[in-house]
Amino acid sequence: MALRVEPERPGIGPTHDGGRRHPTIAAVAMLDVTVEASGACRLMALHGLHRETAGEYALVAASERCLAGLQRSDGRLVTAGGRLDLTLLRLGALRHRHFRPGGAASWLKDLRDAHDDVIEMLDPFTAAKRETRRFAEMVAGRWSGAAVAGPRPLAQAQLAVVRTAVTYLHLLAEQRSDPTPLVTGVGALAELILERAAIAPHLAPVLESALFTALAPHPF
Repeated sequence: MALRVEPERPGIGPTHDGGRRHPTIAAVAMLDVTVEASGACRLMALHGLHRETAGEYALVAASERCLAGLQRSDGRLVTAGGRLDLTLLRLGALRHRHFRPGGAASWLKDLRDAHDDVIEMLDPFTAAKRETRRFAEMVAGRWSGAAVAGPRPLAQAQLAVVRTAVTYLHLLAEQRSDPTPLVTGVGALAELILERAAIAPHLAPVLESALFTALAPHPF
């Protein structure tokens, strides 16, 4: 499962305690991917919640349930700079007194061996953070601010989680010395994006990237 947490930007949202703004989570996006023993990727599902439509408590509780379910299924968590994502979720859980096993706190403390961060995998010594992030943008497109259906923070989180997944597919193919994860994963992602074209038009530019044009051509 790939995870992205979008924090609330400064100057947005309600104020408390005499105008001092408290940190909140604007949106969370998660992408479920099944990797078979052969390396083939299938069964992708994109989930997302926005604070203004669901409320931060519902957003945090749903995210914690997904993380706990991932632990129970012995799955892997994939992020890009994910310690920040997990810390934001952990702080949200603390704010709402949501104490459950298997949530963000567990992934930060006890489940590191099941957590892959693509930034750290590409650059273990964090010497080239900007270049690694540019690689993710190159293979899956940049945020263009184009047509957005629904809240913009959720759209940004969804695009970020797609970029994270595509980067991870490259790394899986590298680990296996076999392009199967990348080829099948890009194909499955293209199908998902096409299916969600009406409700997630902001993902459509991903299909125009050189990678998707080569591996998953689509009739536009």
